[in-house]
Amino acid sequence: MTTGTTGLRGRKRERTRRAISDAAFRLFAEQGFEDVTLARIAAEADVAPATVFTHFASKEDIFFSRREEFRAGLPEAVAPARTARELVDAVRNFYAAGCELALEAENLANSRVFARVLRASPALMKARP
Repeated sequence: MTTGTTGLRGRKRERTRRAISDAAFRLFAEQGFEDVTLARIAAEADVAPATVFTHFASKEDIFFSRREEFRAGLPEAVAPARTARELVDAVRNFYAAGCELALEAENLANSRVFARVLRASPALMKARP
């Protein structure tokens, strides 16, 4: 039996979190960040509003969650580095790979929507990590 995010409970939690994030992203793209409520996100994701708060503290947290998922991989990417030069190279390679991923044809439209919603929202511009 597995535990954590690989166990049944963890996988279900991750699916719910992703459903909330996906629903929010669609709504932000269609209506703009300020015009979307947490209640609307919950309804779109087919979860209770309290479930949204179980996974995210705010709309800003939802919007930036995928960026945080990406950044969470940085410690693993730099762990093998033994010298300062290796560390710099590992950080550079990590972010270069992320940029390449964002610019791949199947991800480019989402990257553009993310940038458009971010730039159009004073709240997000102020809150961006």
